[in-house]
Amino acid sequence: VSTLSLLAEIHKDSRENPEAERDTLMLAKSVQVKVLDRMRTGLEGPEMLEKQKTVLATICRKLAIYQETIAKDDEAAVQAYKEALRAHATTETCMLALCKLHYRRDDDAACRQQCEVLCRVNKDNEDAAILIADLEFAQGNDEEAMSEYMKVLKRKPNNYNALKKLIV
Repeated sequence: VSTLSLLAEIHKDSRENPEAERDTLMLAKSVQVKVLDRMRTGLEGPEMLEKQKTVLATICRKLAIYQETIAKDDEAAVQAYKEALRAHATTETCMLALCKLHYRRDDDAACRQQCEVLCRVNKDNEDAAILIADLEFAQGNDEEAMSEYMKVLKRKPNNYNALKKLIV
């Protein structure tokens, strides 16, 4: 699986055949799913199983990034991020990427729901808090949005993104 992941990176960097990156990642994902299935039926320890779930989540995240940036298929990207989260439910990078994708697609309910999940996993996640504030602002809840921006600034006074949005 690691060899296939490296091959996918090579295809990505070469930019000659973008589909080769996707195909290689899909193959790596199918092999990793088989590895996980065998581990679940075997006598492997929970640490090893967790490590393999993280590998699967990473592959799915790379597929999602490909779908979002190269193939421009947001729906496939959403599905790939969700698959990554099914593999490893607390992968903050996937959660945040899914939040941002929902926000970009104007799917406010899904964005808010994912941001709230992310904030439960990491209550100090500034990006999720700012997205929630952005949603409040877009819905005309200016006071609530300002309150969310202020909460971020209290935790991290030099968060210039929150400061900029509060001022503007």
